[in-house]
Amino acid sequence: MIVEIIFIIIGILFLCVGADMLVDAVVRISDKLKVNKLLVTLFIVCIGTSVPEIIITLNGTLNQSEIALSNIVGSNISNLMVIFSLSLFAGEIKLNKLTKNETLKMFLVETVFLLLCLYLRELNYITGIFFIVMLIYHIVTILKSGNAIKEEQDIEEADSIVFKFCNKIIKNKGIIVVAFVILGLLLLYHGGNMVVDNSIILARMLNISESIIGVSILAVGTSLPELITSIVSIRKKHYDIVTGNIIGSNIINTCLVLLIPAFMTTIQIGVVEIVQLLMMFISVSIFTLFVLKKEKLNYKHGLVFIFIYIISVIIMYNFN
Repeated sequence: MIVEIIFIIIGILFLCVGADMLVDAVVRISDKLKVNKLLVTLFIVCIGTSVPEIIITLNGTLNQSEIALSNIVGSNISNLMVIFSLSLFAGEIKLNKLTKNETLKMFLVETVFLLLCLYLRELNYITGIFFIVMLIYHIVTILKSGNAIKEEQDIEEADSIVFKFCNKIIKNKGIIVVAFVILGLLLLYHGGNMVVDNSIILARMLNISESIIGVSILAVGTSLPELITSIVSIRKKHYDIVTGNIIGSNIINTCLVLLIPAFMTTIQIGVVEIVQLLMMFISVSIFTLFVLKKEKLNYKHGLVFIFIYIISVIIMYNFN
């Protein structure tokens, strides 16, 4: 059991480092292409930090594991209730009209997703088509928002410690970017394999369903890149990056990551999955209510989100 836990921790570290390197690379590329900060945050960064979920979902689907759906649902819940909460402990977040609009869009996407799952009682190619439509809608609105905001991004200040260290050794930033893309993908692939394989073994040893493992340990573990990005953004007072990263990751998880199991196989949605989906919907609804009603959020709101997450996990565990 200890060996499996160690490998899970190592795998999560691989996922976090790999995602961080990949995000550094795509942000550099976007800066070269003169893409503004909003577009990077809501699209490129969100996809980059969602790669761990993509890897785990792909592995889970190939292994016909329940983790495929549970990981996405759990990741969405933990993004809002845990990652965002911990970010609030790092500093206060100011909310603007754009953030409120993006929150409403996330609420719409998650609501449609929930209704589809409850109606069809399975994930298949039909739900996959709806995911594609919602994803296209998301990309189009992001592009419109991005073009409407003329904001320069301090790319040098945004670089990670690893990137700055590498830049001192290798002066060519182009080589560093290519290396980060390759190494990031390798770390994500192997980290995803390690986490999924050892979590399944651990779940069987403890007689705990894979759904619970997916909705708790894996979900929080693969959301760590979002946490790191959010805390750094708060310290630099880039509040749109914080909310955009969390909200965008949830939409990408639902619309893009779930395309994998939707088109590769059919995943039945039973009582456990329905409970998980309902907990996700409740979390999204509460998050949306707070964002729409408040001008700023702080650690007090974070405590509320953490409490809701704990209740959600307890409820989902009891339906195991």
